[in-house]
Amino acid sequence: MGFLYLPWRKRYKRSSVTDVCPFCHAFAASDDRANLIVKRFCTCALFLCLHPYNAGHLLVIPYRHIGVFAELTEEERYEMMDIMNKAIKVLFEIMGCQGMNAGINLGDGTAGGSIPQHIHFHLVPRFKGDTNFLPILTGTRLITSDLMEIYDKLVGAFGDER
Repeated sequence: MGFLYLPWRKRYKRSSVTDVCPFCHAFAASDDRANLIVKRFCTCALFLCLHPYNAGHLLVIPYRHIGVFAELTEEERYEMMDIMNKAIKVLFEIMGCQGMNAGINLGDGTAGGSIPQHIHFHLVPRFKGDTNFLPILTGTRLITSDLMEIYDKLVGAFGDER
């Protein structure tokens, strides 16, 4: 059996294990741009991922600090799905992607989640030819889009919608 070594994830996972939840910290802050909050809704927010797997990687996160899916309220679940639906449409439109990965990592991190104590959904745009040898051979991911440029496009696409 072969192994795929991803050293950059180890560093990120170590740095994210603290007493301060980065999502709760961002919610409490007043500068949405600095915290990559694209849009605040009633029970959840849409974030541009600071450590993306691909350009345009988004997170849908409830305001409540909760790590168990079954403990989400009906309102939170419905709003999360509604935000995901809108975000998927926007990503296809502004990023020009050909596919999308949507998912959630549940549990203590064994499912791959780096912040299991605050539930969040991932939306990762996929592009033809976006899987290549660079991460495996050099530990480098090739993302050719500017994070803040993508942020500005997403904010513009969501506008004043609530």
